[in-house]
Amino acid sequence: MDLPSPLAMLKFAASLLVCLPFIASGIHKLRDFPGAVAEVGSLGLPTPRLVAAGVIALQLAASGMILGGVLTWLAALALAAFTAAATLLGHRWWRLPSDKQGEGQQVFLEH
Repeated sequence: MDLPSPLAMLKFAASLLVCLPFIASGIHKLRDFPGAVAEVGSLGLPTPRLVAAGVIALQLAASGMILGGVLTWLAALALAAFTAAATLLGHRWWRLPSDKQGEGQQVFLEH
């Protein structure tokens, strides 16, 4: 059996590091589904149970696709779109009091 090349191992390690926050978040939401539903509900989104289930499925399935090398570009695009939407919905720094907007904007930009 041939061992993977160093470049292949590096690519997998980089992919794992990129996917790790999504995997951890998906597992956490799966283990505390009522908390995930409450989080979605706090954002004012309709059908929080359905949205929470969709988020979990997206985070875990897209990460698995990336790590498995299956339609990697599509999975990465889905996670990028999810991250953009979640950041816009969950970190509305422009709605904070003016003395908190700088800190809120920093949190927004880190995501």
